[in-house]
Amino acid sequence: MAKKTAVHPSERVAASRIYVVNDSRHDPLRNRLVRAANRAQALRHVAQDSFNVEVATQNTLVFLVGQGVPVEDCRPDGPDAEHEGS
Repeated sequence: MAKKTAVHPSERVAASRIYVVNDSRHDPLRNRLVRAANRAQALRHVAQDSFNVEVATQNTLVFLVGQGVPVEDCRPDGPDAEHEGS
């Protein structure tokens, strides 16, 4: 009978890599190592600790645009955004 080898849960994730993520503007020397399937997933994991994202209400839009905050257009994910190699 073959003996089963214990496998760390992170090794069960198919095609994962370890990415180094840092805040290039505010703290470029503070690095985090994140095991993820792709760069976007690694960044999303780190960003959830620092940012809150929600749909803007009409009142919030009126207030912020009135304060001169521009609306930024996000470029769509490319076809390989979830499969980047580096």
